[in-house]
Amino acid sequence: MGIWTVAKQQIPVVLTEISRDKIAEMLTSTAKSIAASPNSNVEFFEQRAIDKPSDGSCLIAQNPDPDSDGWGWLDDELSVLYSLKSGLQLQEQSRLLGFSQNSSVAVITRKRYSISTAPEIQFIHYLKIKDSVPKVTVTKDAIKVDPSSSLVSKASVNLPVKKQRIGSGKKHHGKGEEEYWGFEDQSVPIVVSLARYKRNHEFLNELLSPLTPGKDFQAPKEKSELKVTADDILKLEAEIEELEEQNQKYSKIRAPN
Repeated sequence: MGIWTVAKQQIPVVLTEISRDKIAEMLTSTAKSIAASPNSNVEFFEQRAIDKPSDGSCLIAQNPDPDSDGWGWLDDELSVLYSLKSGLQLQEQSRLLGFSQNSSVAVITRKRYSISTAPEIQFIHYLKIKDSVPKVTVTKDAIKVDPSSSLVSKASVNLPVKKQRIGSGKKHHGKGEEEYWGFEDQSVPIVVSLARYKRNHEFLNELLSPLTPGKDFQAPKEKSELKVTADDILKLEAEIEELEEQNQKYSKIRAPN
């Protein structure tokens, strides 16, 4: 696990490859915003504990230590330089055989991108290895980076450290489309399902309550748009468990003797 300096703006889970032009556009926009701000480190970045980002995880990071993301690696990092139509040069550094401490085979890939005009800012994308790809077994002799040696490393600037789960598919902050960096939010179906489940249980909770609902009682309305954080998901899950326990208690109270 490592402490990285990452952009506060969150990128939703992206489960497919992203075009190089799109990545260059994001990096260029980020670099311009940083250059225009006299206090860019505090305004745009925060220190975050990074530990094995999962499938689809995306990060914009400042001078990250690639060996401290919690994953072990069986392959060396391959670097390729692409010349884009915009005139920019985009460097891609990829590793294709990532594994965790308890893995018997490689399960994750990682690509790091940077542009020639701002090489210190990187876009990092993790994707699981497809099922159709032959499995590569983890052997001691093949290990290039051992996950057990991925200790916490210091970030480049003094910012508050924020611990969070990366790439759970359930984390989004802020208002406005700019917070999503132009990506479609692929985690919304999960959020909608949990919200509907919670809504229905709230309604049942009112119906099963020993008290008669007041005249202003209405069934909870479904939200048409959801932009939520990982904490929101955890709260929903906790509330669902609490409601289920309450419903079980009400069922026992109402059960015939």
